[in-house]
Formats: sequence, structure tokens, C-alpha cells
Amino acid sequence: MSNDRIHHKGDSKEHQRHTDSDDDAKQLSQSLQHSMKYKGSHHDSHHLHSSFNKHLPDLKITGSGGSASAEAKMAPDDTSDLINLTDKSNYEEARLESLSKKFGVKLKMNDGKLDCTTNTSGTDVSLGTYDNSPEGLNSLDSDLTKKVNEKKQALVKEYNVKFDTQETSPEYGDRAREPRLDELDALDSALKKSRSSLSTNFEQRILFLRDWREGDPAMQTQGKWNNRIVVYGMPENGAAVTSDQRSAEEKRLGILNSVEDTFLHEFGHVGDHTSGQVDRTKYGWQQMGNGTWAKKTTDDKLYIWNERKDENGKQPEGWVEVNSKGEFVHPDSLEGLVSNSQMMEKALVKPSSDYFYTPKDDFAEAIARYRQSPESRAKLAQDAPGLCKYVEEYDKREIADKLGVGEGNKPLYKRNEKFEIVRDESVAEKSTMAKLRDATFPYFISVPPIFYPL
Repeated sequence: MSNDRIHHKGDSKEHQRHTDSDDDAKQLSQSLQHSMKYKGSHHDSHHLHSSFNKHLPDLKITGSGGSASAEAKMAPDDTSDLINLTDKSNYEEARLESLSKKFGVKLKMNDGKLDCTTNTSGTDVSLGTYDNSPEGLNSLDSDLTKKVNEKKQALVKEYNVKFDTQETSPEYGDRAREPRLDELDALDSALKKSRSSLSTNFEQRILFLRDWREGDPAMQTQGKWNNRIVVYGMPENGAAVTSDQRSAEEKRLGILNSVEDTFLHEFGHVGDHTSGQVDRTKYGWQQMGNGTWAKKTTDDKLYIWNERKDENGKQPEGWVEVNSKGEFVHPDSLEGLVSNSQMMEKALVKPSSDYFYTPKDDFAEAIARYRQSPESRAKLAQDAPGLCKYVEEYDKREIADKLGVGEGNKPLYKRNEKFEIVRDESVAEKSTMAKLRDATFPYFISVPPIFYPL
């Protein structure tokens, strides 16, 4: 989320019911995106689960291991391969659960030993086999801590990032924590796709918090220079996954429900700030006389997200009409309040999701979809073609401007088949003289060589 405004996503009004299954799937996709970007109440989670079974009964939300949750996937004949926690003390049971949650790994019995695995790029990777004993668990804890530190050091070396701690972020008290291995994999994947958005002048700080509190976002970009991303709480099942770990149906629906996706969104905010090239008018926003921005509609009207209260002291969710000066068309009432789903249909340039309360979030959501995977990019082009065209142009321009161009002014970097930004070996570096000329233009004067007769 941006650091401007924080909204709990979703309309308070009941969406119009559709009989078409694709519409149901679309609404469910939006609900999933909402629930992951803002963690809701138990009621919200139950409602989401019920909607999931109703509209897409065969779809399984993948977890950090690239598979359905243990409860959903466990068949009666599968239990023999899992740790029999009932045979252990309460302490051992709590220790196993604590280590699994702390590091984002899977623990299960294999030939009498405790097998520890994590999921990287859609494949289970063994992190070692340990005795299922207090000594074995101590060794496992020590080894995983070492792996977390090694992964952090690798990211610090590869990218201009810094991991904040309790000492560097005293305003959060004792909430700061170490990241999990699966979170670091998600961060690494997002950085590979977003390295052009990072600032070259400031460290990109990352702070992980141990708990999520009512009203917190999932992540938030902070700081004067948008140079700190705060991760609120620890992932639940199904959250800490990368694009490669998604099911085919999740990819088709374009669901953005992972830690990686949220990082992609936040790095979109960073790029918005550091590039200085985002043209909000190109994706359907107009700056008003008071300096704020309003979303344009197909009937040439302007709307902003409602922050006024009604006569009962409540703040209804929806969009209210304003004029070009930023003044309310209905200053004394909320007449004509437009729901979020209605606004998606009325928008001159369709947003990529229903999380578009500000032009910054409209842009960041589109960037996340564009960079996530081939499937999410295809869905962006289908649902919001105008927005997709704009972010594609922006992305290419950002890569060239931030990471440099070579001979013939061709970008030195490109996106590979996984949408990661890599060096384009077919483009030659500019000569030293050409770099000097570019750096000193228009002051550079080329002096032709002087030939003296022999």
C-alpha cells in the first residue's frame, strides 16, 4: 500500500449476483486479492472459504510448499507419513510447530527421521534430515538460523537492501523479527523482477514484524524517500508463495495473494517515486485545482474515494463526484455515491483490480500484475488493456533509464522468460568516450584529429 491512505478493500454493498461462472470467478479473484492484502476477521475468512467452495470447488490455494493446506490435502491413508504428534510431549509438539512457523519450512517423518524441506521455484528442496529429538531440533534451529543469515547476506550483496531490526526501528517496540526462509525467497523473486524500481541513492530497507494488528495493512511503503517496506505479521498458509508455486487455476484467475505479489506492489510504489516518470493522466486520472487526483469515467465525470461521514456518523464506502476544482458536486450529502464495483465499470481506463483508491495504488497493482507471470500479464491485458499498454511502456522506459543503455541506445537489461531483469548480452557497452560524451552533453565538444604532413 502507499503511505498516503489506508483502506480496507471491498464494497460494503452486496455485489450484483451473476449466473455466469466467469463472473463468479472474477468476483472471487477480487475477494482473494482483498483478503490477502488486508487480513480480515474470522468472519471474513469463513465467508471467503464458503465462496471459494461455491464458485470453484476444485481449486486449491497453494501454500508455501506449493500444495494445498495440510487439512485440505490429507487423505486417510496419508497420515502414516506425518509426524504423530500425539505420541510426543506437549513441549515437543509446540517446538515442531514453532520451528515450522518461524522459518517457513515443512517438517515430516521419513524413515524414522525428521525431514526438513522448503519450496523454491515450485520444487521441494531438502534442507536436511534430523533426529526427532530435542537435540535434533536444536541442531535444526541452529542450521535454519544460519541459512536465514546467509540468504539475507546474499540479498544485501546483490541488491541495495538493508534489513531493519528492533534497534533501527524502536518505534515498533519489540515487534521486529527475523524473516522466514520462504519470505526471503519471495523477496528475492520480487527483487529480480523489480530491480529497476529500486533507488540507486538510498538503501531499500525491509522490516519484518512478528504480529499483525487490527487496521494494519499486509505491507506498507514508508519514509520520505519511500525507502522502507514494512511487513506486518507472519504469513498464514497459502500466503508465502512465489509465482512458480501457483496452481494453473490460480494463474488463470490472476490471483495476487502471496508475499511476492505484495512486494511487487510495494516496489511499484518505490519505482513510482524514484523514476519520476509516472504519468497519471495516461491511465485515467485527472489532477484537480486543489492538487489532488480524481478518477475519470466514460461519461466525462470525476470521482474520488469517499472520506466523508453520513448523518449517522458512519463513512460509507464508495466514490463521490467532484468537479475540476476538487469541489463536491453534492457538498451537503452523499447523493450519487458509486460503489467500488460500479466504479470499475464506469472508469475511463479500467483498473487491474478493485484496489485503486488512489492513482498510486492503481499504478502499483498494475505493475505487480505486469511483472508477476505470463498468466497475470495476459489477464491484465484482457481486463485492463489501456492500463496494460501504459505500464508496458513505463516498464521498458524505467529499465533503460535506471539500468542504462549501450551501443545504439539499446537497453543493457531485459526481462527473461520468468520476467526477471537480466543483462542483455547481445547489447554492447558504450565506449568510454561515448559515456563521457553522454555525461557532459551539451558541453562536450568533439575536436577532430589534426594530421600533419610528413
